[in-house]
Amino acid sequence: MVLSAAPAAYHRLRVPALNHLTQHGTVVNRLLRHRYPQYRHLPPRADLARLVRAPYQMERFRWVMLVFFLLTTGYAVALGHLGWAGLLTLLNVGYNLYPIWLQQYLRIRLRRLPSCG
Repeated sequence: MVLSAAPAAYHRLRVPALNHLTQHGTVVNRLLRHRYPQYRHLPPRADLARLVRAPYQMERFRWVMLVFFLLTTGYAVALGHLGWAGLLTLLNVGYNLYPIWLQQYLRIRLRRLPSCG
């Protein structure tokens, strides 16, 4: 289930901003390159197709967690714990939904490179 085939929808939701703080994001890479100038995270262009396919397993895990916490949120609502339901919803969006969108956005960007077609 993909949000959009074009990056514009992800930009409207500010998904690329999350990439600054992730494990191989802009901030971390900048700090690593400052300390180790030879460091590069991106593989050679021949391996980019493999890089596009790799995050699918993590995305499936995030979907499972998203559904689990949606069910947990529904249970909290059924018990009348609206504060917990609101907190679970916010955390679910931050920890599961946005990372799913980020992986989809990065795949779209990688597919636009010539060797990934």
